[in-house]
Amino acid sequence: MNQAFPIIGMFAALLFLTWGVLHFCLLHNPDFDNPVYANCIRGLHSPHDCELRILDRQVARDRARHIAQSAKGSE
Repeated sequence: MNQAFPIIGMFAALLFLTWGVLHFCLLHNPDFDNPVYANCIRGLHSPHDCELRILDRQVARDRARHIAQSAKGSE
């Protein structure tokens, strides 16, 4: 039985190391760096809907910027 403890410990360490590499390195979704996307996902919306919300906000922001620039240019 005493020989099993080091084997179990090594297996647990290997398991946690594998989980850490997968979670923090390989499976990291850069979209979660965007707080709007993260809040949308936390609100139980689908990832596709959240991406569309972000794109809609960006399009609206670009339109407002374009309108503001054209208004300055016409003065």
